[in-house]
Amino acid sequence: MRITLRGLQTLTITLAIILLVGTSYFVFRNWVSQYEGYLQAERHLQLIQQLIHLNAVLAEERGLHAVQFSHYLSAKARTDLKARLQQARTQTDQQIKALHNASTAYPIPTELRPAWRQLQDLLKRLPQLRHHRSAFDAYSDLIHQAIIFQQRLVPYIRSVHLQQDIQGLIALEQAREQAGQERGLVMHILLARQLDAHRFFELAGHINQQKLFLDQFELMGESSITHWMMQALRSPALADFYKVRGQLHSLFDLQQQLNTLLNHVGYTGLIHHFKNYLLRNDPNDYAAVVALYQNTMMTLEALRKTPGLTPAQQAALDTLEQTFSAYYAALDRIKQLRKQGLTVQEIDRRVKIDDRPAIHAIQTLRQVLIHIPPETWWQVATRRINLISQGMAKLMQDLNKELFEALDALQNRLIKGIGFYSVLFLLLLFSATYTIWRMNRLVSLIKQLTTMVHQHQYSALEEDTQDEIGHLAKTFNALLHERTQHEERIWKQSHLDALTQLPNRAYLLNLLDFVLKDARRNREQVAVLFIDLDGFKLVNDTEGHRAGDALLETIAQRLKQILRQNDILARIGGDEFVIVLPHIHDERQIENVVKKIIAAAAQPVRLDNGKLVNVSA
Repeated sequence: MRITLRGLQTLTITLAIILLVGTSYFVFRNWVSQYEGYLQAERHLQLIQQLIHLNAVLAEERGLHAVQFSHYLSAKARTDLKARLQQARTQTDQQIKALHNASTAYPIPTELRPAWRQLQDLLKRLPQLRHHRSAFDAYSDLIHQAIIFQQRLVPYIRSVHLQQDIQGLIALEQAREQAGQERGLVMHILLARQLDAHRFFELAGHINQQKLFLDQFELMGESSITHWMMQALRSPALADFYKVRGQLHSLFDLQQQLNTLLNHVGYTGLIHHFKNYLLRNDPNDYAAVVALYQNTMMTLEALRKTPGLTPAQQAALDTLEQTFSAYYAALDRIKQLRKQGLTVQEIDRRVKIDDRPAIHAIQTLRQVLIHIPPETWWQVATRRINLISQGMAKLMQDLNKELFEALDALQNRLIKGIGFYSVLFLLLLFSATYTIWRMNRLVSLIKQLTTMVHQHQYSALEEDTQDEIGHLAKTFNALLHERTQHEERIWKQSHLDALTQLPNRAYLLNLLDFVLKDARRNREQVAVLFIDLDGFKLVNDTEGHRAGDALLETIAQRLKQILRQNDILARIGGDEFVIVLPHIHDERQIENVVKKIIAAAAQPVRLDNGKLVNVSA
């Protein structure tokens, strides 16, 4: 397959354009894809933030809604609560409206639309929930569904780094939700003034969940924010919160120990075996009473170490110790009375112990929550929730900043890329145009050379540039000049005398033929003068050939100066010259020329050695 230069040029330019367009297409496609991904991530993050704000106001409304039905609130507290609840509901409604507006402008992923409709249905039932007394769990389920939707939205964010940060944000939101549930549950306990095992284990679950989510946040979140968050949660500002939480743990431990005490002394414990020993005089019952008494004393000792006991609670413990010590002391009394032969009824009457103070003491120990004001708990728990919300706000601010910087960087990259590839395309276009121009010049040059070869007529090429084509033209011109000089040398060698550069005999005959034809045509006369130098041989023999040559050159120059421009001077031999005088109108012209020739030849000639010689013509 034969490929011409123009075809090779077209192929090269086409491949370069295809390569440039293909490269720029894939590069820009990748950049545009990244930009669209970050735009989508920005929309996802905005929706997640809307849901986080909604959950915050829902949690506030949930807590206030649960507290309003307490019978232990004062009139002033109930009025303040009603105003705060109304404000919280207004904020919730505003946030729901903002969420609806955001979702209208934002395309929910197809796979998440059923979950989104389910969440919307739950939000539509919110006005009905506000009229139910026990709506705490319904509020919690609504918040939980919103968090689940956020988690399902995270995988649709293309950036792995952003996914990790948002997972940390959601983990912190879950910790805040568990803190809100802890606040509500403790408020319920404080307002109900009783702490049962079920409530405590539920409370412990919320506390453990908070720790779990905070650990997850610390692992996934941005380092500076996680450090600030952990420091804030350990700050002295939350000392009252952890104090109340510690008191609740202590109170639950107290309740557990009271239950253990009742098991030791109840109707299957110390008192039960005491009664059996009284009735049956069984040594096993005696031993059981002694063992249970020791366990009871140990339990009472542990109860005395419970922090925060009031004086009334300390007195109740003293009463219990006295009562159970009385049972223990009655064992030996029963032995003595049996030896006296008294009946069981009489022994029972004499050792009968009044349990009423002990029962009253246990009731006193159970009334342990009254000294923890619910308002104090609400304030310190809300302060902690607000700190978590501040950490979430900082993290959202960093996420928005990161997204903005990424989008800005991609925009700059796109702008620079467009500029770079535009310049590159222009350079390619310029290079293609320049290459086409040079190729056209090369083709034109080849055509000129081909024409010269075919016509055997050579002329110099135009040297208008300093590039390879210009150098080629210059080289051709140099070759042409050398060829011309060579032809001139050959022509001179065949037509001119080597010493005087005057026409030789052959060239003279050609010139004379031309002059005669011209004179015949114009009816003019032509004079032919034959000149022979006298004395040349003597100079040549005595002074040498160099001196003879110099003499001939000098005589030739003198003869040239005498003749007209159209006259012909030729050397046809050693010292013989011929002059052709065309256009002769009068023979006196010939006489004048002859006189001048003889006079010029007769003048002395100074040789190179300074010697003067004379010849004649």
